Amino acid sequence: MTSNRPYLIRAIYEWVVDNDMTPMLVVRDGGSSAGTALEEDQFTVYNIAPQAVRDLVIDENSIRFHARFQGVSKHVILDVQTVARIFCQENNEGLVFPWDGEESPSPSDEDPTSPKGRPHLKVVK
Repeated sequence: MTSNRPYLIRAIYEWVVDNDMTPMLVVRDGGSSAGTALEEDQFTVYNIAPQAVRDLVIDENSIRFHARFQGVSKHVILDVQTVARIFCQENNEGLVFPWDGEESPSPSDEDPTSPKGRPHLKVVK
């Protein structure tokens, strides 16, 4: 069978756009052919709202669109298998994908863009 990942990405994208919200895509670094929008550890976050990109295509192997990064227009090609998460920016609802070839995250795992480990803050009196 083919991967269900591109179908799920398209479904969440359409659901978010239909509700007049902002679809965001979290991609594992190395999955992009162009410059990055926002670096966070080993992930890149893309705003793929219709107002932010042009010519968005989500097919079985890739996600392609044109976007501006620091005023420079770029054609972005993302490998579908590197998508870690697609979600709604306004309420964080969406879908987290397990990595192929790696241990699948449990349902209790945190957002892949959140910091790992213990907090580095302590109470000072």
